[in-house]
Amino acid sequence: MVLRALDQAVKLECSHVLIHSGQADPISSVFNPESAWRYTDEFLETVGKVATERGVQPLIENNFSPSYTLNSAEDMARFFGLGCSRYYKVALDIGHAFLTGDLNEFVERFRGSILELHIHDNRGQSDEHLALDEGMIPWRQTLERLLVNGFDGMAIVENKDWNSNTKSCERLKSFLHGT
Repeated sequence: MVLRALDQAVKLECSHVLIHSGQADPISSVFNPESAWRYTDEFLETVGKVATERGVQPLIENNFSPSYTLNSAEDMARFFGLGCSRYYKVALDIGHAFLTGDLNEFVERFRGSILELHIHDNRGQSDEHLALDEGMIPWRQTLERLLVNGFDGMAIVENKDWNSNTKSCERLKSFLHGT
């Protein structure tokens, strides 16, 4: 399924594709937690190699749910210690990193590797995808640090509805233009 989606990305002449890490089933999580890492490594190796061969940059996104293999800065660092990571750059979901409590660590630890941002707000309890300034995420300070660290990639606003998206885009535009 993922490789078919990658084929479509190539046909659409996409420059990047976003990949989520695998999830561990509850039984493996308890009895064999390393199996999820082994399968994730094998899966991401295949996808990363195929994407790169087809001229598409694969991005790996952090998640917040413990069922995902990559949900913390420590997990992402472990991933980048694996061989398959040579193909990947980071899609930093600011809301997810805020929920896992390591937003600052993601920004500092992976500077230079972050090519895409997913920007939305939340109150620190769930992945609400609120408009910017309607939650608790210090998104302005986070963006300032990313820009100082040389970030010049894509920023995607991820809200649940059109009105929230419009508000977020206006707030982001105002921030970027210094008004």
